[in-house]
Amino acid sequence: MFFFVALSLSSTEVLPLDALPMNRFIEFLKESRTEMLEHVTWSKYADLQRTSVVVLVATLIFALVIKGMDMSFQAGVAALYDLF
Repeated sequence: MFFFVALSLSSTEVLPLDALPMNRFIEFLKESRTEMLEHVTWSKYADLQRTSVVVLVATLIFALVIKGMDMSFQAGVAALYDLF
């Protein structure tokens, strides 16, 4: 096993090479890749299409409701300004 000597003002400690931040980061990336390839359950393409359509329709309905509210408030404020 390789060791790395970490020097600081207060003390000198010997750390194993795998305790270095860059090596731990590389190990994290390797484990993340393994997790994504072997343990994650990915959705089927048909399911993704179906849920995308549902989101699109819901977004359009929500946008139309917001547009209707905006137009009604605009008409109400315009009518209020016309009174004065």
